[in-house]
Formats: sequence, structure tokens, C-alpha cells
Amino acid sequence: MILTALEGGPVGIIQTEKDGNIHAYDMIKGCLLREIHAGTPLPSVIGANIIKDTPIIISICSDFFIRAWDLSTGKLLSESPTQYDCCINPIVVGEVGGHNIVVAFELGDDGGMIRIWRLSDWYELLAISLPFNNDAISIQDPFVCVGSEKGILCLCVNPSL
Repeated sequence: MILTALEGGPVGIIQTEKDGNIHAYDMIKGCLLREIHAGTPLPSVIGANIIKDTPIIISICSDFFIRAWDLSTGKLLSESPTQYDCCINPIVVGEVGGHNIVVAFELGDDGGMIRIWRLSDWYELLAISLPFNNDAISIQDPFVCVGSEKGILCLCVNPSL
């Protein structure tokens, strides 16, 4: 479950294998607020944030495309042009320099790769191999920080490039 907010209230986002949809529940009332038809089986919601008053959730489905959804409308905002058949976790969405970005970590055998895209056009701003697996990603304009038991790596990002 991913927690975020919608219209000022706490919302829990879950996905179901049964119908392949993404469900947003009001955490106070315990009722379904929104159902997003992901279009593919086994959606996995792995990131959420509120950017410029728009609640955005990020999912990756069994077809291996990363998708961004507007939680307030349930509409698809964008989809990665490339399929990612490796394990991507964690993934976050945030704002840097006035641009929405998506940051993901691809797990590998001896580490992994951090990837940063502009959400508007999925232009890849950065891809760096790391000799370790990470536990957390944080976006704090203009930095993207990747943390693990080995330490923290902070990258200064300019999405205007």
C-alpha cells in the first residue's frame, strides 16, 4: 500500500491481482474513492506524490511499462516509451527546477542503476550504475538522494537540459 492525499484527506492506494485495477481508499471513512483501470494485469503502484496540487501515482504493470496517473481524475498522464523487465524498486515522482521527474532504481546482481526521467516526455536525464542496491530515494529540489546501508549519494539534477 502507498499512502498519499486527495482533496486534503489521507488516501491508501492498493492494486489487486483479481481485477488488475488500482484502487484509492479514503483512510478516514474506509470507502473506495477512485478505481483506475490500469489496462493490464497485475499493476503495482510504487510511487506517489502531490505536485502542483495534482496527486500523481506511478505504477508498473505486467507489461513492464511505467505509467503516471492523475489520482484526482483517474486519467493516464504518461507512459514510459520503454519496457523495463527488471525489478524496479523504489520509484518516486517529484518536482525539480519546475519540472516533474521520475526517479527509479533498477536492481541488479551486484548493485543497480539509478534512472531519472522528465515526466512530460520521458526524456532520460541520467542513468548511473551503482555498486550497491539502494533502500530509499528522496527528491529535494534540486537534489535527488539515493540511500543505502553504504551511505547516501546526492545528485544535483537539471531537468531543463
